[in-house]
Amino acid sequence: MSTSSNSEFVLSIKLVVGLLAVVAVIYLFVFSMAEDGHGKNMQRVNQQDDGLLLERIKPVVTLADITGSKDKNSTAVATVATTKSPKELYDGACLACHNTGVAGAPKLGDAEVWTARASAGVDALLASAKAGKGAMPPNGGSAYSDAEMKSIIEMMLLDAGLMADSATAEPAETDPQIQVMPEVVEEPVKSVSLGKPSHDLAAGKAVYKTACFACHDSGVAGAPRLGDAAAWSQRIPLGFDALLNTALNGKGAMPAKGGAMQLSDAEVANIVAFMMEKVK
Repeated sequence: MSTSSNSEFVLSIKLVVGLLAVVAVIYLFVFSMAEDGHGKNMQRVNQQDDGLLLERIKPVVTLADITGSKDKNSTAVATVATTKSPKELYDGACLACHNTGVAGAPKLGDAEVWTARASAGVDALLASAKAGKGAMPPNGGSAYSDAEMKSIIEMMLLDAGLMADSATAEPAETDPQIQVMPEVVEEPVKSVSLGKPSHDLAAGKAVYKTACFACHDSGVAGAPRLGDAAAWSQRIPLGFDALLNTALNGKGAMPAKGGAMQLSDAEVANIVAFMMEKVK
């Protein structure tokens, strides 16, 4: 073997040994990082980077945000919609029975009748009204909320002189957007003849469910039940005009317009037409 060949061989050996040394140093460096916790720190750094990435790609508006906003809007709408006074609420659902005392309903303003009931407290009266009692259907047949029902009960107790009036003589402030309508004085209902026009039976049914069903669904105090052909057999031959005039002026325990004085003559006519249609 020549001298140049020996030199090349030695050089090759040195290169291999040097390469192995470099690999060993790299391996020791990586191993030392894992041992002293740098590997764990790097993992935490990666997790933090992932968290920042998720935060950056998070949507501006989520489904929960949209749902929450809708709930708030619906609550606001419900709050605005609830503007009726206790008297208006009473007139819409309670007047027909509690103004006349029909079927044992305690009459408005009758202190003697209300005294025993008032002793149970407003909450007990509210629970009774919600559940229904005797001929009175649950919630008085209305879709009123608990707060609305409670306001009606407090008004009725106040009218009977069994509850102190907590309201001030004049309101503290008047919202300029709320228009206070003057009290309307009802004039005596005159006889009305509408002949045989076409009536809105669907509208009659809808109004019936809010003003007439409490008595005519149960037949309380002699009211002819809806759809009862026998009960209507002596009434139908009188004709539409006669039945309409009876409904407008009242008869027996039924007050004029069934106690729902806010109804127009046309609305009452629709109710009569609907009830007559149910027994055809």
